[in-house]
Amino acid sequence: MLQLCATVLNVTWFASLEMNEMLINMSVMKEAVIIAESFSLR
Repeated sequence: MLQLCATVLNVTWFASLEMNEMLINMSVMKEAVIIAESFSLR
């Protein structure tokens, strides 16, 4: 039972890490797009 809990915790933790990386990458991409657009408007 304890092993199962540990496994579930690990999976949840890894999933949240992946989500965080995806969110960070998406926000960085949005920033890059905004910067690129502001440069092209000049």
